[in-house]
Amino acid sequence: MLSLNDDAHNAEQYSAFVEQHMNERRQRVEQLDSFVRHRLRLYREAQEHVQRQTTNKTIETWRTTTKTNL
Repeated sequence: MLSLNDDAHNAEQYSAFVEQHMNERRQRVEQLDSFVRHRLRLYREAQEHVQRQTTNKTIETWRTTTKTNL
């Protein structure tokens, strides 16, 4: 039969296990959050780059068309 000391010891071990597990999960979530934020930043930068390229191409086409029509 388990004594109260054994029960207390088991509870402490389980509590430590849960705390360690939660810390590991928290670290993993922080890593994933950091990764996702980084990827979103890269995606936004790529979108901005495409927008600039499109704008530059539009301006270049407009200038070429305007010169041709003069």
